[in-house]
Amino acid sequence: MAGTGKSTIARTVASHFAGENRLGASFFFSRGNGDCGNARHFFSTMAVQMARALPWVRTYVGEAVREQPGIAQQAMFEQWNKLILQPLQTARDHQPLSRSIVFVVDALDECGNQDDIRLILRLLASTPDLTVKLRVFVTSRPETPIRLGFRDMPRIMYEDLVLHNVSRSLVESDIHTFLKHELAEIRRERNLPPGWPNDRQVKLLVRKANCLFIYAATACLYIRGAPRISPQKRLSNLVLGPASDGLSTRDLDEMYLRILRESVAGDYSDAERMEMADQFRRVVGSIVVLFDALSASAISVLLFQSKAEALEIVNTTLDPLHSVLSIPLDSGFPIWLLHPSFRDFLLDHDRCPDDQFWVDSKVAHSSLAKNCLEVMSHALKENICGLPSPGSLASDIEEHTLISCVPPPLQYACRFWVEHLQQSDLGLCSNGEVYLFLQKHLLNWLEALSVMGRSTEGLTMLLKLEFTLTVSIPTILFRPSYLYVQYLVSNSDSHPQQWPA
Repeated sequence: MAGTGKSTIARTVASHFAGENRLGASFFFSRGNGDCGNARHFFSTMAVQMARALPWVRTYVGEAVREQPGIAQQAMFEQWNKLILQPLQTARDHQPLSRSIVFVVDALDECGNQDDIRLILRLLASTPDLTVKLRVFVTSRPETPIRLGFRDMPRIMYEDLVLHNVSRSLVESDIHTFLKHELAEIRRERNLPPGWPNDRQVKLLVRKANCLFIYAATACLYIRGAPRISPQKRLSNLVLGPASDGLSTRDLDEMYLRILRESVAGDYSDAERMEMADQFRRVVGSIVVLFDALSASAISVLLFQSKAEALEIVNTTLDPLHSVLSIPLDSGFPIWLLHPSFRDFLLDHDRCPDDQFWVDSKVAHSSLAKNCLEVMSHALKENICGLPSPGSLASDIEEHTLISCVPPPLQYACRFWVEHLQQSDLGLCSNGEVYLFLQKHLLNWLEALSVMGRSTEGLTMLLKLEFTLTVSIPTILFRPSYLYVQYLVSNSDSHPQQWPA
């Protein structure tokens, strides 16, 4: 289940085996964090880590890349065999292994594509153990593709550890230890009396945690709070009321709801409360459905374009939410969810019954799709980086030049507007925003992807668009763009301005 401590265990296991020089590689999936939310670079990343961590394998990974320079763009089956399995087998032929190598894969359920999840499990399970001493440590929620993937592994030995079936007394003991440590830190920081917190309060908080480590961690962030708020009062607020029986998210949900309601507490008019609720759904609702983390300044541009007070609106909305969001002091650094359970809570109306905070995912994706189209329509243009000639190399563009000409909000819009469109309730029609955007900015958009080094993603997005087309748009509209993207894939990463005749 969410919040039971999977990622903490995965990091501990990775750290342990790294200390023994036995960690081949680790990968931590995270939905909403760009390339960490999909399997596109999973095996190539693992191969790079393996080559760095295991010197005796490095040579053979290098040989695989020299023999097939485009291997990182091949199917996952090819990447697994050529970049990982064969180098390990060859290395073992030359230097027999005394101990197994360990791969750690955390939060596999956070991989966005269920087919990729099943394929990853199938490939990992196909390792010929007599040839390669390889062990894989996987953490995941018990989602259907995960359970089915393990069910289809009759040939290998594997062992399940279901965290929410671990002895309740053992888990509560661990949470008690954690809370005692964290609350002692808060007592020292805030110069509170030596007897705070008392044993009864700690035991009640352990019961409220209900075997969910994320509850304990979030509770400590909430109790630590802002300097002008009493930790004693916040602890008392949390332990009041009955605790849930059995493992559930009820207490976690109540704590999330308490944090959110306190964030808008004060003497406000009905109109002001409506505006605050709208800003919350717009800002926080966007953060929980983004496909990659953005900074406060980038979010302000994406959501409010040139509105003068945009950054102030974003900062004011986020300021009371440090218990559930990682918000850097510098507005130019990305904002992260502290735990996926907060996203789950906001998107589920049964768990978040307060309409001023509940986020309708389709509405949020629709709003972001429109915002992306608007940002691109205003900013995209031909030769966006001002390259001196059509034959200029994309690799020659300095990083600061790229960020200046294609800033993060525009980069995000170019990469993910189709994804948001697919998950929205927007329809495609012949006189709609999508049609008008493609009619006017198709080549400029593809050029921007090219200078970002992501030209191949343009073809994938166009294919997704065709899949979602309604009959009101003639399919032939996209056919010339396919030819263009095919040209782009083979030429534009090196010559982004060399348009076909």
